[in-house]
Amino acid sequence: MCDNALRERRHRHVPRTAQAVFAVLSKVRRRQPAGVATTDTTLHTRSLMTHRLLAIAALLSMITLPAHAQRSAPAADRDAVRAAVLDYVEGFYEGDTARLMRSVWPEVRKYGYARDAALGTYRGMAMAFPTGFVNYAEGVKAGRTKTPVNAPKEITIFDVQDQTASAKLTAWWGTDYLLLAKENGRWMITHVLWQNAPPGAAR
Repeated sequence: MCDNALRERRHRHVPRTAQAVFAVLSKVRRRQPAGVATTDTTLHTRSLMTHRLLAIAALLSMITLPAHAQRSAPAADRDAVRAAVLDYVEGFYEGDTARLMRSVWPEVRKYGYARDAALGTYRGMAMAFPTGFVNYAEGVKAGRTKTPVNAPKEITIFDVQDQTASAKLTAWWGTDYLLLAKENGRWMITHVLWQNAPPGAAR
């Protein structure tokens, strides 16, 4: 592969902010007019500037790389995280306590904010495990609590590392932000922070 092709290929993978720094660096290198003598001080100043710009460009390249380029989790882990969140939401929707038990860590911390539509205010509340989880699921199973028809269950995976992960769930009651951990080889939900949908939000 020729030098020009190599430069073009590398350029496509450098974020725009870093590209701008490289452009300034090129101008610095070309700034000395032809026929003008260059002093030791000028060379030293230009060398310092060049090194500083290179350092900035390298740092910006690292900072602005997309998350998937910085850290790519194995597909099996991402699938297992999604499966855990799906077990969690469908456990509530279908009243399936078995799915809740296999996806939720026994020491889970779940806290959320229910909105009073009349007052327009929120009230914080905790859901104990397993009591609160099981009572809700059994209420669905017995028909005391109804899951709306076509209730959403949109799952967004934010980040998956080798031991911890984070995700967002959009459900009929609002939004859950979830933290997960791999416990004995199984991805389980350890923390949930939720709120009812804000005013005017689509359900």
